[in-house]
Formats: sequence, structure tokens, C-alpha cells
Amino acid sequence: MIGIKMYIKLKYFFEKLFKDESGMGTIEVIIIIAVLVSLALVFRNFIMDMAGMVFDKIKEIIAEYERKWGFDYKKAHCQKGDFYVEELD
Repeated sequence: MIGIKMYIKLKYFFEKLFKDESGMGTIEVIIIIAVLVSLALVFRNFIMDMAGMVFDKIKEIIAEYERKWGFDYKKAHCQKGDFYVEELD
């Protein structure tokens, strides 16, 4: 008899606990931020190396485009929303 009452009370307690969502938003956000910061710290060197590789690849693509088409981004201008390129010397 005591076991059944205890089971019903525990069942009611856990149902109420799982349905109650007050205060969950702040704690969830804090935990997610903590996990992201710790991952960033752990993989900091990997992230920096990957970013460096991406930027190097972008520089290569720009250099290839400049060689192929004779485009100099330093002479390109944007004025009043119109894009134009000065003639190359």
C-alpha cells in the first residue's frame, strides 16, 4: 500500500517537474554559451588555421583573376552606387 502511494506521488512529482518550464530559458542560454566558448578555446588553433587557409585561397583567386583579366582592385571605385574601373596604364 505504501509502495503504490509513493509511486503515485513520485509519478505526479516528475510529471509536474517536466512540465514546469519556468526559468529554463536563461539557464539553457548560459549552458550553450559556455559550451561554445569552451569549444572555441579547445579548437582555437584549428579555427585560426582554417581561417588563414580560407583567406589565402581568396587571395589566390583574386590574384588569378587579376592576372587573367588585368583587373586591379585598387583602381576600382564605387561612387553613388555605380561601380566603375579606371583604365589601366
